[in-house]
Amino acid sequence: MDPAILVIGASFIVFGILPIVLRSSAVLIFLTLAAGELLARLTAQDATQLVRSLPATSGLPTYSIVQIVLLTVVPILILFAYKNSSKPSQLFFHILPAVASVLVCVLLVTAKLPYETKDAVESSGIYGSIEPFFSVAVAAGLLSSAFYVISTKPKHHKDKKHK
Repeated sequence: MDPAILVIGASFIVFGILPIVLRSSAVLIFLTLAAGELLARLTAQDATQLVRSLPATSGLPTYSIVQIVLLTVVPILILFAYKNSSKPSQLFFHILPAVASVLVCVLLVTAKLPYETKDAVESSGIYGSIEPFFSVAVAAGLLSSAFYVISTKPKHHKDKKHK
């Protein structure tokens, strides 16, 4: 099967469809996906050394697998931990971060694949058609997430003085 379709399809299902169906917080998923990229960059080498010290890991692209797991484990945990946390009236606020999460996940996972697989994904026509939207997805996801956080900020009511 085409690796581009696998990466895009998995990203679409996990970060595009499931947050909306489960009414999870696509905003938190987008933000933790960004944090997962930072985690993967900072800790992937150490985590790979740890995994390689375990038996039965030879022959696998361990570094790529570790990076992808570090990138996606927290957003997937958030997906299920925040199940039914979004009100149906807030669905509109979660559509743009969900779409941005899909595109960002495709970009980040593709960059972490082994070279042969990465080249196959990047040379795919479907990847080429969505690649120009990656920077827009990052900006739109961040701005829509910030707007959501600001608009849902709890309101503090000043108590009236009682006589």
